[in-house]
Amino acid sequence: MMTEDRFSLLGMIVLAGIAVVGFFYELWRRKLNRRSANVLFAQVVGAKGIAITPLISYRTGYVRVGSEIWPVTLGGSDTIEVGQWIRVNRVEDGKMIVTKVSD
Repeated sequence: MMTEDRFSLLGMIVLAGIAVVGFFYELWRRKLNRRSANVLFAQVVGAKGIAITPLISYRTGYVRVGSEIWPVTLGGSDTIEVGQWIRVNRVEDGKMIVTKVSD
């Protein structure tokens, strides 16, 4: 009877340990993904693209840079219509900040 209680307690401790390790692994993985996204965004800085949705100041829209479609935020007080050229200026808090390319 005593050994069954010990095995039951040991099993619960092992399961709790696995849950804690899994939780910390997930936190670590998300941190790596966030860091790699910033590195990827940093490689796009300076690139030109075309707006595929209208962009209003400090709101999110989408642009096409090369063959990729990216969510971006328009910096400044301009508005950008669909089809206008944009330039990726910088990356802040995991967001690409873009401006209109003057004609």
